[in-house]
Amino acid sequence: RVLFRSAKEIANQLIEGSIIYIHLLNITPIPSLNGWFIYKHILRKKLPYVMYVHGNEVQKHSAREFDVTVGFIDFLKRLKKDFYAMPRMETFVKKTKSIKGSEYIFPSLWMKEEMEKNLNIKLDSYHVIPNGIDTDLFQFHTNFDKAKKFITIRPLSSKRSEEHTSELQSLSRIS
Repeated sequence: RVLFRSAKEIANQLIEGSIIYIHLLNITPIPSLNGWFIYKHILRKKLPYVMYVHGNEVQKHSAREFDVTVGFIDFLKRLKKDFYAMPRMETFVKKTKSIKGSEYIFPSLWMKEEMEKNLNIKLDSYHVIPNGIDTDLFQFHTNFDKAKKFITIRPLSSKRSEEHTSELQSLSRIS
């Protein structure tokens, strides 16, 4: 059963003693979209949680230099990410580090180290679980000229999503 609720309603429905799975909660100054209410509730009640960290949650705007454009809106996005969201995430991780039963899961050791560097913290308890790839559909080939299937692992929120999608569609027609 999937419930659609605001972050405030979700925070109020969390039951103490359960494990909360956190996956890409948005931290934004827009109240109706702000997952910070859930993070604050976990902090206040010291609730155990598991967070799968992809990168967006713990990387500064400058980590995505390939996707940076110049303009007023982009400047505001950088301010929001680096001076609004990141300090809150740092506060959350540091203050909840001692909550018994709380864990972090990363797709790679590199991402764990990236989080530690960006949030200025050392994690003692974490797991690395790589994102899976269907090896029946995507088999490794040493001869890349004969490879005909493509897989892209990247955020679909990128400004260049449409550009990459059309490139992949063109490549798939060629192969």
